[in-house]
Amino acid sequence: MGFVTTPPTLRRKTNDVVDSKSDFDFRINMLQQRTFDVHSESLLQSSFLNVSENSGNLSTPIQTFEPSLPDTSALIGMGTVVLLCIVAGFVWSNEVVPTARTNLAISKSRGDVKEYLDEIKEAGESERKVEKWMFSDWLNKGQQKEAAIPFLKKAKWNSGDNPVLVTTLIMGIGVIIASFTERVSSGQAF
Repeated sequence: MGFVTTPPTLRRKTNDVVDSKSDFDFRINMLQQRTFDVHSESLLQSSFLNVSENSGNLSTPIQTFEPSLPDTSALIGMGTVVLLCIVAGFVWSNEVVPTARTNLAISKSRGDVKEYLDEIKEAGESERKVEKWMFSDWLNKGQQKEAAIPFLKKAKWNSGDNPVLVTTLIMGIGVIIASFTERVSSGQAF
């Protein structure tokens, strides 16, 4: 049982050392003699025990929490964040990605990336294996890649080198492992 704080008016006037049982009995007797207003004094002293006069059972004061709207400034802040995310997503998908893809396509056909891919192609069988594996899609243009998730349609996004797909998969595995370990540690059956 934890330590119960009593108001200064209910503390013993003596400095005698008493055991916890007699001290607890003293506090219960003092509490039964005094009537508390649950809505005023018990809210100020939330750790204080309220004893029912008729039953003698210990019970904690019941506090009810009602839903309320957040402060207007918090709502404005949340709305601003959502609006900025929408604008950033729009700019990313309509400006940044198409421009980067265009620049990469030009570089693959007649720029630095083309020279780099030619160097990898000309390397021997035992050289630059990691680079050949990483750029195999660009080096072998005619091959169709297998779908990373076989039960979904075959599309460009359904590949093992799609960072969004890989990140989602890793996060999903993490959530499943965390759920499993929580169930096991709490003793709940499946």
